Amino acid sequence: MFFSGGGRSKDAADTLEIAGRVVAVAFLKSPRARRITLRADPAKGRVTVSYPRYGSLRRAQRFLQEKRDWLESRIARWPDSKPLVDGVTFPLEGRDVVIQHVAHAPRTPELIHTGALPQLRVGGPADMLSARVEGWLRSRARRMLTAETRQVASENGLGERVTRISVRDTTSRWGSCNPHLGTFNYSWRLICAPPLVRQAIVAHEVAHLVHRGHGPEFHALADLFAGSTQAQADTWLRAHGAGLHLIGR
Repeated sequence: MFFSGGGRSKDAADTLEIAGRVVAVAFLKSPRARRITLRADPAKGRVTVSYPRYGSLRRAQRFLQEKRDWLESRIARWPDSKPLVDGVTFPLEGRDVVIQHVAHAPRTPELIHTGALPQLRVGGPADMLSARVEGWLRSRARRMLTAETRQVASENGLGERVTRISVRDTTSRWGSCNPHLGTFNYSWRLICAPPLVRQAIVAHEVAHLVHRGHGPEFHALADLFAGSTQAQADTWLRAHGAGLHLIGR
């Protein structure tokens, strides 16, 4: 284990080598923290150590070292990164697709259903391949999530409440809704998950147009909007959600 900034009194950013990886570490001084806490986030590829406002950075670093065995066991279970490069297989709507770079093919990615696996065929310069694939995925996610959000809202008498739908590269939430403004934000990575997962997230967010909190009435309404797939979606995301965040990284 190694640190690059020991002894600083401010919030610090360091790295450590553990479980065969070099991982970013953030030491955060928090006015709300009453004790030192440790979080290993596979979505961000980062370890965060939070400590009290009047605590010591050196003590926080020692705490991290003391928790090495626990941390190593967690990081060893992190899924591997999946860069969007030629020959890589990645999930599209829950089904495996292989990226194929063909220099003379159209530069706009095209989904080809031939062979054992569908192919996402992309032309143009190789150094632009990853950006073109991610752009195509974001566009597809925006199109499908927009259509599904408006459909669920309209079918339940809420269509006029929806004003704007966008997709982003979020790590803390798969979706969010501002019920006052009628705006929705989703992670573009939902396009990689099975349709029932994506549709359950949509139903969850549309239900927030009626209920802001997460009480029993909210969950009943979200289940109704989703066709009772919320529990299945939650189970799938607990098992595979971290892997979605590593697609394209």
